[in-house]
Parts: sequence; structure tokens; C-alpha cells
Amino acid sequence: WGDARKALTLFRQAGETATERGLTTVTDECIAANLEATDREATIAKLLDLPVNHFLVLTGVTGWNRGSAIKQPVTTADIHAFLAKDAYPAELRLGERAIREVVTDLETMGLVETWIDSRGRDGRVKQLETTFDPQWVHAAIEPYATESTYLASLETD
Repeated sequence: WGDARKALTLFRQAGETATERGLTTVTDECIAANLEATDREATIAKLLDLPVNHFLVLTGVTGWNRGSAIKQPVTTADIHAFLAKDAYPAELRLGERAIREVVTDLETMGLVETWIDSRGRDGRVKQLETTFDPQWVHAAIEPYATESTYLASLETD
């Protein structure tokens, strides 16, 4: 259903773009102009449906900065260190095993991509990064706190 809704949204927005441009049909350019916005909207909607632990891990994946850009890929140890900072209450901190389990879930959902990086004598380490623009996680933080369907379901229980 999510993919169908995404396609309908894309074509609705492309139709609006065609109308604004005075066109009688939707062109490839109209679709291309709206594709990223539709992807962003659909991804943020998916983020708002995530359980808290999953959303927290994504903030850890996108929380490392290199200057003004988000540093990716990161490791599960990086995520653990990020979530251990004082900015997060103790009850929201996750252990490395819990982080690894959530990463597996996020990979299954198609939200992160992982691979093993060989570091010679230092062994191997699992690297991960988002499959979408990492800035979208930052854009979803405030809406997650107020609009999350997962958090809303906890309040009704």
C-alpha cells in the first residue's frame, strides 16, 4: 500500500507541476521534478511509524558530523557511543547487542545498508549507512515526538 500511495502522490504532484507549466500532459521532467520530494515525504512518513529504539538507532547513524556534513558510514560502536551521550536519558540508551538487532531490522526494512569492512590486523567491522538522505532523519526528529503513530499507540494503552 505504501508504494501505491507514493506513486499516486508522485503523479498528483507531477500533474500539478504540469498544470503550473501550462502543459496538457505530464512529462518526464514533471515527474523528475517531484521525485525527491515524494521520496522524502514517504520516507519521513515511514520514520514516524518506527518503534522508539529503531528511530533512536537512526539518529545514531546520522548523528556523526564531519564539518557541516553527516559522516557515514558508521559502526554499531559509533552508534552506541552516540546514544551514550548525555543528550539521551538513561532509559533510552541501548546496549550494543540491542543496537545490532535493531540494525538488522532496519536493514530488512530497507532503511540502512550494511557491509563488512576488513581492517587488516584490527579485524573486521560492520559498516552501515542510510539508504536515503540522512538529513531526513534530522527533519523527522521533531515530528516524531509529536506525530509518531508508534508513540501515540503507547499513550492509548
